[in-house]
Amino acid sequence: MTARRRLARRLLGVGVPAEESPSTYWLLLGITAVLLLIGLVMVLSASSVQSLREHGTTWYYFLRQGMWVSLGAVVFLIASSIDYRSLRRVATPFLVLSVSLLVVVLMPRIGIRVNGARSWIGAGMFRMQPAEVAKLALLLFSADLLDRRSDKISDSSLTLRVPTSDCAEAMDALAPIGKVEHQSRKSEDVTTKVLDNDARVRAAERAIRQIEVLLGRADALRDIIAIESDLARRQADLDSLKSQQAWLEDQTSLSTINVQLSRPGEAPVDEARGFLAGIEDGWGAMVNATVVLLTILGAVLPFALLLALFGVPLWMVLRRRVSAASAPARSA
Repeated sequence: MTARRRLARRLLGVGVPAEESPSTYWLLLGITAVLLLIGLVMVLSASSVQSLREHGTTWYYFLRQGMWVSLGAVVFLIASSIDYRSLRRVATPFLVLSVSLLVVVLMPRIGIRVNGARSWIGAGMFRMQPAEVAKLALLLFSADLLDRRSDKISDSSLTLRVPTSDCAEAMDALAPIGKVEHQSRKSEDVTTKVLDNDARVRAAERAIRQIEVLLGRADALRDIIAIESDLARRQADLDSLKSQQAWLEDQTSLSTINVQLSRPGEAPVDEARGFLAGIEDGWGAMVNATVVLLTILGAVLPFALLLALFGVPLWMVLRRRVSAASAPARSA
């Protein structure tokens, strides 16, 4: 790859190595961890009295919430190790499943009513809200739909700001990316504006210093009020001049490059339709969904064994302690 092509790809943000391109991964991860910690603290603060009254310890709800946080961290590690592109295979089946669960929750004797709202399904200790599953399914389906429709986007535009000294080199580097239909360059001489603005800024600063001297010498209240009013007006004018100065400095130090990108038209591809085509597509979707589910199961299995080895004994010990602590409270 030539130096010009590398420069163009860097300007467009294409093909830049991960270690050289800015990433928000660690920022989002840190924010999520902080929010989880704050949530745990809030749970402990809000439930300690009720937990002591019902279970004989102030840590019951906190530990239960911490267990779910740990389980969520395990799921996060599993999900981060899966290629997200493979999830598009189950986008449509997942959406159909979530919509079905939203319908099932409205059925009598199946949907569980909590605080007057029928939004839960499950049995015993295991309960879930289909609405939360639908959020993830809708997000996954929308991402897959937008990605499949991306080839229909024929035009796009972007604006680049490059140092003025590198403007010509950047224009030459962008040219080999595609076929150049039109190219124009325009420059404007703002030397007079810069010099005039600098002179007006210096004059305004000098006038403000003189007014401040007069304000220090004034004794009458009427004179002080008049001088302060004039000083405020001149200070506002100076701030406006400095804003113009900063804008002119930006315009002279950086050049603007407006790029219009157009995708060449492609002949439409005839898609197979009919009963047999539907069966083939359905079979392919079922096979892909099975492969993804088996992949997820294989990724979850080591963590499930680890959780069963350490988590179940810990839960049993915690439950025994809670029962032992609540027994004296009930007898009292």
